[in-house]
Amino acid sequence: MSSPATPSEPSSADTPSRSRLAALVTRVSVTTWVQLGVLLLVLVGAAVHNLAVSHWFIEDAAIDFAYAKHVAEGDGFVPTPGGEVVEGYSNPTWLAILVVLHAVGFELFDVVHWLGFALSMTTVVLTWFLAREVMGRDTFAVLIPPAFLAASSQFGIWGTAGLENPLWNLLMAVGMWRMAVEMRDDERSRFRYPWSSVAWLLLSLTRPEGILYAALAGFFHMCWTVVHKRTWVPTALWLVTFFVPWTAYQVWHYETFAWPFPNTFYGKVDRKEQTPLTWTHRSWNWTRSYWREVGQGFFLPVWVLGALGDGRWRYAAVLVQVAIIGLVCQLGADQRYLLLLLIGLFWGVFALGLRRTEEHPPRWLMGLGTVFALALAASSEIARSHGLTPTILPMPDLAKVVPPYVLIATALTIPFLGIGARGWSSRVPAWLFVCAAIGFAVYSQGDWMKGFRWYAMATVPGSILFAWGAISAGRLVEELFELAPAVDPRPLLGWTGLGVAGALTLLQIPGNVMATNKVAGALDPAPRGILPRIEYVRKLVARLHYDEPVSDADVDMGAHLYWSDFKMLDIAGLVDVPFAHQRFETPFVREYLFEEEKPVYIHIHGGWASNSRIPSHPEFRRDYLEVPGFPAGKSLHIGNYVRRDAILEKDWPHEAPGVRLEDEVVVYRPFAPAAAGVGKHAYVEIGVGDTTTGFRKKGRDDFRVLLFATDGERVLRSWDIPPGYDWVTPREWKPEEVFVGRFDLPVGDLPVGTWDLGVVVQRMDGTVIAADPASAADAGAVVGGTDEVPAVFARGEVRFPAQLTIMSVEDRGAACTAVYDRLFTLAAQGSCDEAESAWDLARWHRAAEHEWEREHEQRVSTALSECWAVSSDQAADDQERIRRLLRAKRWSFRTEAFSSRAVPLAEALEQQGLEARAAQDWETAYRRFVDAVHLDGTRTFSRKWAEEARGFRLGIDPETLAVRDAEEAARKAQNGPERRQRKGVRLPLTPQVPLPEDPEDDP
Repeated sequence: MSSPATPSEPSSADTPSRSRLAALVTRVSVTTWVQLGVLLLVLVGAAVHNLAVSHWFIEDAAIDFAYAKHVAEGDGFVPTPGGEVVEGYSNPTWLAILVVLHAVGFELFDVVHWLGFALSMTTVVLTWFLAREVMGRDTFAVLIPPAFLAASSQFGIWGTAGLENPLWNLLMAVGMWRMAVEMRDDERSRFRYPWSSVAWLLLSLTRPEGILYAALAGFFHMCWTVVHKRTWVPTALWLVTFFVPWTAYQVWHYETFAWPFPNTFYGKVDRKEQTPLTWTHRSWNWTRSYWREVGQGFFLPVWVLGALGDGRWRYAAVLVQVAIIGLVCQLGADQRYLLLLLIGLFWGVFALGLRRTEEHPPRWLMGLGTVFALALAASSEIARSHGLTPTILPMPDLAKVVPPYVLIATALTIPFLGIGARGWSSRVPAWLFVCAAIGFAVYSQGDWMKGFRWYAMATVPGSILFAWGAISAGRLVEELFELAPAVDPRPLLGWTGLGVAGALTLLQIPGNVMATNKVAGALDPAPRGILPRIEYVRKLVARLHYDEPVSDADVDMGAHLYWSDFKMLDIAGLVDVPFAHQRFETPFVREYLFEEEKPVYIHIHGGWASNSRIPSHPEFRRDYLEVPGFPAGKSLHIGNYVRRDAILEKDWPHEAPGVRLEDEVVVYRPFAPAAAGVGKHAYVEIGVGDTTTGFRKKGRDDFRVLLFATDGERVLRSWDIPPGYDWVTPREWKPEEVFVGRFDLPVGDLPVGTWDLGVVVQRMDGTVIAADPASAADAGAVVGGTDEVPAVFARGEVRFPAQLTIMSVEDRGAACTAVYDRLFTLAAQGSCDEAESAWDLARWHRAAEHEWEREHEQRVSTALSECWAVSSDQAADDQERIRRLLRAKRWSFRTEAFSSRAVPLAEALEQQGLEARAAQDWETAYRRFVDAVHLDGTRTFSRKWAEEARGFRLGIDPETLAVRDAEEAARKAQNGPERRQRKGVRLPLTPQVPLPEDPEDDP
């Protein structure tokens, strides 16, 4: 039996593990350990940069969160549950991850920040592995790509912003790394399974433009494999691994959404603004802003060196390419850096020429040329700072046209020149990926978000390209040191190049930090920043007692989809198919917004008002009125409009006649259908109208309305009733409009009993607008303050007998329960209208008790949905059947009674629409397709064909629009260039005051 080991003697169990650890430490070179130490510092820097704005989500991220929630909860790919299926996202792989996270119980707003952070940090490490694979393991230059990412403002800003950028960067790093491994030319392993295809597959499904990167990677992988390994097997495996699942996804995608691209594509890319070859267009302006604001334009030689490599003729090629790119950019712009560019080019030609003419040229000549160039550059900047340097060359029209073509030709030429350079198998793909990012940014016309998000997609290949460029720049400096006077280059060789590369990497920091600080100082809207607008709309519709589903025309869909149950009409078109495809064509907006949908609330102002021209429509001015804004910082957020008929109606909706007052005012018998409990609230509808006919008389005065409860001898309670909710004052009412005010009035200590309700209308000077006794008698009311009837509140008051009933809380509860129970009996009998009225009465018994209403709403919704669905079987025709089924869907789209009837009818309607479409009966086709998609939101092809039919009906089909655009272009060309200024839309103004609360007791 062995004795236990003493502390000084390691046990036999510890010895193998310690030996393995020692062997591992010994196998890893000192260079690698140093690299790991520096990489750790780089990771700390990257973490600090990523966490700088990690408290913030971009508003669009909540669109993904909402879709993930709806998919995970079984509602499908819909913006809002029960709505149409719309591909309102553009990042399926990212969405799939979010669906899983939500399904397992994570709160997306809590976990996604950390998910993006983890993916970003992993990407930094992977770029180190990638660099070691393509640059070699024993050079410290492999730290440049991770350092580049750590410094990049795009990598930092978008790593935790909630969108797919960190996943994209990770997949890009994995794909490039695996591709480099698979293209490794060694004898030990001539065949490696092309797993890179999986990374490129996932990347292609992460964003629509991902297929472009995958195609470039696959083509390059194929060419290299065929040339170097003399076999098609890896390429065949690559294609099968990639295209079998990719094709299956595309088939499912098209069958599900009916469109080849996400709806966001059609919403963001304007049909009439596709001018990527126009240098002065916003597409190129956005890209030029990136290179200027982040400072990447100063590193143009480094980027070109990264693609072309180093060597005598390559340096000359770099000089030529920099000259071409720099000159076309500067001549077509403000020429801010044209003189500096020319000085740099002349100095480069001088240095290269000096090197080529003599094997050992005089060093003093090189030094003199360098000093002269620096002095000239400094002098030009000093002169410019004092306003003494004019534009060097007039900007001809040709300089505004040529640059895009020259840049495209240059981008395609450089990869061919780069073939054969040291590390060209990673240089050339990196260059192509960066060019792909630029091409997509130009085609998509930039992005509305700060932080240049599209260039976040290029950070990983950009880090490799920049690293190669920095290495080549270092080698160039080493060669130029041989020409420098009084410098012995031998002790500096090797370290000089590395120092230059490191210095160039460090020079990335200032511009990127300033760019990050600029974004952090004025962040784009975040989802929680939009939440006050949602709460505002909820409060607004509650104030109106608007009981139908809320339809809301707005932008900033993320927060709306995640936190609201509104039916969103997305003016930006991200989650709205009609707006995405028809844009703001006048006939479409008139029909879709003001005739079909009629949203109860529209939020629009500023640029959206000008671009959409929605406020310029006569229907908008006729049907909508502006209501007070909500607090946003130190001001009120304007641009809030409510449908006019939600406040002012054409007639009093109840049968009681009105009582005429002086000044052409009429008041109606208050409608208080349900008893209130002692100390609770009473639901009361107040009607005040305008009897003016024809044109409004000038000088119309505003007035106030007081409502009071009385026993005929004294006032028991009074309330101040704001006419038009103080949003639209009486002087703004149109002739014969009636303000129908719906209020939950606190009854306070009103005792049990039935009481009269009286109305007093006062002019703004305090005098009473007296009622006409004869008119009051016809309406069953009395006028107080006459010889026969004394006033209890004010002379000229009008009192309506026995209008308000107060019960004990227990009796009120029993009455509510009786009505509530009767609701289900009526629904089971098929009396759906009466069942809905019973639900209204039950709610009115419990006015302002929203918790009770929410508690019972689901059961009521199910019963009413089933009632309307079953009743559709007895409908006289299809239109009545559709109406009843849509009413059933209004209450609940989840009942089997609804879905079992709606789906077959929608299928039949779609077939009828296809027959009409074949006959080019566009009116019938449109109606059938629209009804089909309203009944069954999964019928995306019905929506697609409906928009096609709408185009032909309204004369906004592509062919007609193309002819119109051509005629317009010809007219402009004939009239010559004109200076046009876009004029903003003048919006109607109303006093911006806080949203009024429910009427409180009159003091």
